[in-house]
Amino acid sequence: MTPEAHLAKIDRRMGALVKANAPFPGATRPECDPYEALFRAIVYQQLSGKAAGTILGRVVALFPGHPYPPPEALLAADAETLRGAGLSRQKQEALLDLAHKRLEGIVPDSHAVAHLADEEIVARLTAVRGVGCWTVQMFLIFTLGRGD
Repeated sequence: MTPEAHLAKIDRRMGALVKANAPFPGATRPECDPYEALFRAIVYQQLSGKAAGTILGRVVALFPGHPYPPPEALLAADAETLRGAGLSRQKQEALLDLAHKRLEGIVPDSHAVAHLADEEIVARLTAVRGVGCWTVQMFLIFTLGRGD
């Protein structure tokens, strides 16, 4: 049962609010892979949404057939090609560290992350360059649907 369905069931007034505001904008995506979520978060850091979306689209286009660049392919990519897509040196370093950490098993896949405690997820994901506690907390809340 979704959180909004639960609220609607236990409180009639909340039920009316949920109905008036459906669909709930904070729907979670627990099937989302942590690698992909962090890849997107890194690209979007300190940029406007429009600029970041454009850059992310350019980077993804460099790796046809994949929703996000596979770690092995990203590590093999030419730095100048990535720069040409709009990635700064700092973002490239963070994304390459993310790819390394995924291959090392530090960044889990979507199945494994579902079985980890919040503290373990924070510890593992903040090991990635450029990923702080706030970013991981947002991942926990908005992607996995964990409590705040």
